[in-house]
Amino acid sequence: MYLFPVSNAPPEVMAALDHFSESVFARCNELDVELTGAAADLSGISSTDISGISAVLMKIYSNHPYAVGISRVGPNGEEYASLPLYSLTGMEMSSSFWEFNETSFAKNNATILMEPLYSTTYGEILHFRHPVYTPEGEYDGWIGASFIMTYIVDTSEDYFSYGHANNYFPALYDAEGNILYYPTQEIIGDNIRTLSREDSEVLLHTDAIFTQPDGMMKYLFTPFNPGPLVEYTTVWKTITVCGRDLKPNIIVYEVEDWNQNFSEDLAIDDLSNLVFQMYQYGKANGIEATTAEIQNPRGKFAVDPNIILFAYDMNATNLAHSLTPDRIGKNQMNAGDAYGLRYISRMVDLCEQGGGFVHYYKPVGEPSGSVSVLMISYVLPVNREWFVGAAYPIMFASPDPKKRDKLNTLVVAAQQYVRDQGKDAALSEFTASNSSFQLKDISLMAMDYNGNVLSAPVQLNVTGTNAFGFTNAHGVSSMRELVILAKQGGNYLLMDTANQNGMNTMYLFYVEPVNNEWCLISWTELNTFVEGR
Repeated sequence: MYLFPVSNAPPEVMAALDHFSESVFARCNELDVELTGAAADLSGISSTDISGISAVLMKIYSNHPYAVGISRVGPNGEEYASLPLYSLTGMEMSSSFWEFNETSFAKNNATILMEPLYSTTYGEILHFRHPVYTPEGEYDGWIGASFIMTYIVDTSEDYFSYGHANNYFPALYDAEGNILYYPTQEIIGDNIRTLSREDSEVLLHTDAIFTQPDGMMKYLFTPFNPGPLVEYTTVWKTITVCGRDLKPNIIVYEVEDWNQNFSEDLAIDDLSNLVFQMYQYGKANGIEATTAEIQNPRGKFAVDPNIILFAYDMNATNLAHSLTPDRIGKNQMNAGDAYGLRYISRMVDLCEQGGGFVHYYKPVGEPSGSVSVLMISYVLPVNREWFVGAAYPIMFASPDPKKRDKLNTLVVAAQQYVRDQGKDAALSEFTASNSSFQLKDISLMAMDYNGNVLSAPVQLNVTGTNAFGFTNAHGVSSMRELVILAKQGGNYLLMDTANQNGMNTMYLFYVEPVNNEWCLISWTELNTFVEGR
């Protein structure tokens, strides 16, 4: 590892770092201005005036549809209102979120960015908060906005695009070492200084980032990308936003080819049967013997080099992994795919219901994740403590996160229309053949929590029917899963359907509750593929 002054950085990398830093600052500053204005608007609005409070919250939510929650909380920690509904449910176990008073703010009337918080619904999140005062100047609680960690980074920038000529990507840490953005999303929310202590080769270089305000270093090791040693060059600086120092980094890397070849003759039943054998072995022999067998490259479960074998406990801590054994002992609850979906968390949820299939888009190749492989996995719980599974690559894909964002934007716009026009008028508009809410590549549906379709694209002819009978390609009622997600505050879900021509189509869904009776659902098509012979 070699340290250099930041002035030694190549001009194009320094320009990227400056631009990245400015974009992070601008995004945070924009939210600061909006929260400050909203706090002024909320001054004097009674805690019982839910309609008035919600109208102020909706202004921010409409401008930031990627938020996972906009909330108004009183001086004693009581929730007045939140958008979307139930969005604070996942924060019940976070004491630092609730144990907050006027002295917790750095200074009066200032927006603060809190340390990363954990939500059971979304994993690690960023939370911005601004105090609210009465017209008489007394502290009256706060207004807050929560986002998934990647919100703070503008992923439309050139260095996120596949095939850009510069071979670099951004990373963002706070001054304590908490990872706010990194292309390997399963480590977002972890502390890089803690991770670095697992190998002395990276201890010094990570410490340098946090002991010096800026600099450049070269090193021949990274804990995040297993494989051959590659030279990395990291350039960083320090910026201050909303009372917190942040460390933007630009990391230059060597491009590595992805030479994976997929077998074409795997049947889906082969995958589930293999996992069932692992389950039986686990039942008979316990964790230690099963994990050892999974790790054995010539073991009884090593039937195909493209099949990834794994075991996790019900807290998402890895117990065994045939492809990347360095994951063993690490918690993977926040592991996200190329669309930001937490696929290990979903495996845990499914195993609590008995197991099943999980799809995800695994980033490969360069660290920006602009190329991915669509994976199918099957998991079974051995008991209430741990589960086994196997995953298999289906096809290469080029994920488009903008599709995910458009789903969210459409639902937020529909939420606003419901508030402005009322439920009946909104449902009528959503169903109209010329509805502005039914786009060329994105559809919108309204459904109550009993599965009754309240509105849907007219060409589907399903309005008035019950959707719980609709199943995905593996016979699971995905519409029931969407209702469960809605009651948790909303989220995304991958769903595949079997077509008559023998192909499968993968869709990405987004659901959000309107109230405690019904929800809004948007979806778009991602890929068509053959899942197995």
